[in-house]
Amino acid sequence: MASMSALRASSRAAPSHRAAATWRWFADQPAYTLWRINREQLEMPENLDWIGEGALLIRSAGRVTWQAVSATDCLFLDACVAGLPLEQAAERALELNPALDISDLLTRLVTADVFVSAVVEPR
Repeated sequence: MASMSALRASSRAAPSHRAAATWRWFADQPAYTLWRINREQLEMPENLDWIGEGALLIRSAGRVTWQAVSATDCLFLDACVAGLPLEQAAERALELNPALDISDLLTRLVTADVFVSAVVEPR
């Protein structure tokens, strides 16, 4: 897990949200599973767990990709879009899920092409 001191060191740079990314958390529905099954034209499972799920959709280079996301992931992304510094967005996510691996979260989001650049605030 990334240390908070490492995040503080980079907290002056806040990732910029990609306009072609969207996410939603559905607390009471398996929305991602239902959407993916329909999108990929898969067979509906006989026993579908009716639990909350989130979805992240990204359009990059004319191609749409998708992945499941947690409530914590969505909270972190919402905080970034609200303009919070990376450290504060991470703190909010850690409040919801103290076991969150911030390094893993950032790696997944950067790999998914959610962030396009860092906006560096002048000192």
